[in-house]
Amino acid sequence: MTQSDINAILSRLSYKPGTSFSAKLVPGVRVDGAWVDVVNLSLTIQVPDAFSPKEKTELTFSSTTRVPECAPFDVVEAAWALVKQVEIHEAMEFFRLDGFMVRDPHAPEVTPAPEEAPSLPAGS
Repeated sequence: MTQSDINAILSRLSYKPGTSFSAKLVPGVRVDGAWVDVVNLSLTIQVPDAFSPKEKTELTFSSTTRVPECAPFDVVEAAWALVKQVEIHEAMEFFRLDGFMVRDPHAPEVTPAPEEAPSLPAGS
């Protein structure tokens, strides 16, 4: 599959306003001891800023797929995986308890730290 083939598929996809999909073919990448061509698929989207919701911020998420193993529907599935990744990321940023982020997608741990977390009544 060529970059033109992949871009032709991506041009047929749509999501929220302000979203764009792009692909870049990267030839000759060493993967698991073999030299293969890969495609880097990206999704760029404008979203509300979790810390200033009246403002927008631009996010780009990417994934890489081996080209020889890539069929047309694999491109669609890879794009869908990026959409899900963006939505989960945004949900984690906006999901709050008493104003505190419950899960920070930028941190490996649950936030806020237990000593900072709002308390809940027993049995909640």
